[in-house]
Amino acid sequence: MKKIYSLVALGMMTALTAGAVDAVPQQQNSIRNAEMKEFTGIAAKTVSATPAGARQRISSLNDVAGAYSSSSHNDLQGDPIAFSPFITIGDAASGEVFITNFPYSDVEITGIVDVAKSTLRINQQEAYFHTTYNEMVYFTPIDFENGRALESVTADILEDGTIVFPENITMALKLLSYPINEGYFFGVSEIVLTPIRAWKYDAAEWEKAGTAEYFDGWMCAAFGVTPEDGMPLNKVDVMKSKTNEGEFLLVNPESNGSSEYAEMFQVQGGYAGDGYLRFNIANPDCAYIYPLVGSGGYLGEEDGSTSQMFPYNLEGIRITREGYDYQDVADEWDVNWLDMSYFDKDTNTAYFFNLMFGLGDTNMLGQFWWVANDPTMVIEGQTVIKLDFDPYAAVGEIAVDENAPVKYFNLQGVEIAQPAKGQLVIKKQGSKSV
Repeated sequence: MKKIYSLVALGMMTALTAGAVDAVPQQQNSIRNAEMKEFTGIAAKTVSATPAGARQRISSLNDVAGAYSSSSHNDLQGDPIAFSPFITIGDAASGEVFITNFPYSDVEITGIVDVAKSTLRINQQEAYFHTTYNEMVYFTPIDFENGRALESVTADILEDGTIVFPENITMALKLLSYPINEGYFFGVSEIVLTPIRAWKYDAAEWEKAGTAEYFDGWMCAAFGVTPEDGMPLNKVDVMKSKTNEGEFLLVNPESNGSSEYAEMFQVQGGYAGDGYLRFNIANPDCAYIYPLVGSGGYLGEEDGSTSQMFPYNLEGIRITREGYDYQDVADEWDVNWLDMSYFDKDTNTAYFFNLMFGLGDTNMLGQFWWVANDPTMVIEGQTVIKLDFDPYAAVGEIAVDENAPVKYFNLQGVEIAQPAKGQLVIKKQGSKSV
């Protein structure tokens, strides 16, 4: 069982259901006005994770650029810290890269990649000016065991693109001029960044299930439109997973003019709207949408370009990427007063809340809508999927073959060899599931 904490970012997500507003996408966390926490230690040194004689593992900066997920153990609370940074290329000649959302989007960190050594070095550097303290705040690697600030930290880049930092290293934002330095911690020891790959459709893994009516809560929320406004639902095809119980795909959910807003950006960028929305309703009390799946919907950027949306909900990120089970999610939602996404068996309709999305291949996680010029006003959306079939019924009501092998699935739809005592599971024999 995971420890559950009341999270500021989660609390913000229930702020309001907006009317028509000027909405802009915003990353999940912000640190600019965070209260600085006390930390001691001022001496500096350099530390590296790279083993002696390490062989070359990358061939260019392009091997490093992209989105990542984190695995960072928090020694202060005993639980992992999750964030999703992404790396872009700066001055290629010097190996310069920029790291954002590490973990906060409004602090951009500069690093240097040594392609020959397959390393990433991050030096102590200016982050931003804190108006309350009237001081420059520095991004500073710190040796957590002895409290010493580091001039730099060097991470090793493995063959699969994973970036591994030295153990017992925390990344902090701190005021260097204070005798007892004050800093804001956001990662303590065992920091590992794993490349994020967008999900790809494989026709061999899916079969036709039926159709559904779909209300796009991501795009419509930005324009203040809700399901209660009576907006027509888009009719889309639905595919069913051949291996994962309760897992379905909406095919091209943003095509055929699913909304005038989605169509507007598709026309602007010249896109056909091809994409998917992957969701799971194996447990009707906790429906979730998978992250990292391109929907075929596009949004305009400030520079005039358009980027594909990767929509999901918070339940999806907790279950599919952070290892939560249903009870973990239920406990956290209870603490933070969040509505749980669910599937209504009486109407064959899924209601998804806590909506988030990514934009483009390098920023596929961690954004939501907020009111322009007021980041405290989060715009809460709701996505609705009404199936024209019973997802739990046997296809064609075929009789159960009592000689067919029995298979068990957990509530996330993943097959298991044998359920543990007291574990809630889905039992499937032939075409019948209970």
